Amino acid sequence: IKETTANDPIKKSKSVVELVELISLIPNSLKRSIYIKECSKRLDISENLFLDTTNTQVQTNLKKKLTDQRNKERRDKIKAEQQTVSEEEQGQTSQEDEQNSPLEKEVIKEREILRILLEGGTKQFAKDETINVAEFVLSNIADVMDQFEDPTCEKCIKIYKARLVKKENVSLSYFVNHPEKEIRNLVVDLTSTPYIYSQNWKERHGMDLRTQPDPEENFNDLSIKTVLLFKYEKIGRQINANKKEMIKLNGEMNPSMQHRIKLHQKLLEVRKEIAVQLKTVVME
Repeated sequence: IKETTANDPIKKSKSVVELVELISLIPNSLKRSIYIKECSKRLDISENLFLDTTNTQVQTNLKKKLTDQRNKERRDKIKAEQQTVSEEEQGQTSQEDEQNSPLEKEVIKEREILRILLEGGTKQFAKDETINVAEFVLSNIADVMDQFEDPTCEKCIKIYKARLVKKENVSLSYFVNHPEKEIRNLVVDLTSTPYIYSQNWKERHGMDLRTQPDPEENFNDLSIKTVLLFKYEKIGRQINANKKEMIKLNGEMNPSMQHRIKLHQKLLEVRKEIAVQLKTVVME
């Protein structure tokens, strides 16, 4: 950090904040103090300031953990009370809960990718006349194709990609009449409901359709935004998974921990780059 941010105090401060967040995850207070002392020495930062900032972050982490625990207990209590309601009401409540979960948000974005391929994949990608929308989308999600949460959606996209490479039929009609029932059902469900101007469109896609063409005619901008949002979610999941692995290492500064720290910093950089492209303010 000291070498890469020597002439950039803003970048250095951001890097130090990220380092404090990592150190605060170390459960053993003695190990934390050793890291704080060493880091403050190497970065020419007051050890007391470093310690106070880290302790503040530790308290923030603890409060969040307690809040999450209370929320879980509250959800469990509500779930137990709902066992007496009818099966139909239970199904509806479960669906609403899932729609608010991070997992469901990922699935929604995965299906938006598929919807774009099905409805606009063969359209010309305006920013590059040599490729179409599908080629742009597929090339930009290739590095996260193994992270899909919806197996049917993933399968459908892989079939689409394979047929596109072979220059075979990838029309909506082909997938609507696909021999596999699960694929047919998913495709019909995605494409039977037309795009609707709604208040949450800007929140979901990061664009205001009042200044845009109809969504069916706007696959160029829509594909860019959807791919960025899709990758933003996937990178976020990688960051959380990497944090869990670092916690398992119990603060031991071994090659595995060093690798995890470098990976964490790299993932944060990638996510911030995507956020800039989306013109999104990332709230840490």
